[in-house]
Amino acid sequence: MVDSLAKEMDALIAKAKATTGGLQTLQERLREEVPTTQDRGEDEEEEEEEEVVEEAAEEQEEHYLHLPKDKIVRRRKPRPWSREEENFLIDLICKHGTLWSKFEQRYGHGMLSGRNQTAMKDKARNIMRAIINQGKEEEWVNEYPLWGAVSVGAARRGVHAYRPGEIPVRSETTYDEWLPGAAE
Repeated sequence: MVDSLAKEMDALIAKAKATTGGLQTLQERLREEVPTTQDRGEDEEEEEEEEVVEEAAEEQEEHYLHLPKDKIVRRRKPRPWSREEENFLIDLICKHGTLWSKFEQRYGHGMLSGRNQTAMKDKARNIMRAIINQGKEEEWVNEYPLWGAVSVGAARRGVHAYRPGEIPVRSETTYDEWLPGAAE
């Protein structure tokens, strides 16, 4: 079917070339019959985009064909932490320390739904970095000693970043209102 259509098209093009203005007429007729991307509606453009995305996904799957299916790990789309989740995590660390796997087991399907222990640890590290940047690490750890176990690296604590005893002032956002028991 496709071969016969291609032969007919070749014959039609040959006739159009032989006729004065034939190619132009043929081109105009094709434009009328076959819409260009400018003439298409948004639905057709969206379908085309979906096809491109599907093709990219298939290519990615082909890239991992040599791996067993149970070894392929797909990255989840990041989901921002809600204020309630952050407050809950802060309270947990204040009361229990850095028991990431226990937090995941106990609250991974509840208050911290969809958060694994790595996500919890990373969030706690980011909160601690913000506290350090505000120059309130000592105050925070004195008030909540279990937060001292949250690892942020020596350079972030100022060992290499600035001279001992000279803590830079770099605060914009405060975390004081995050302290357990703070009025909302």
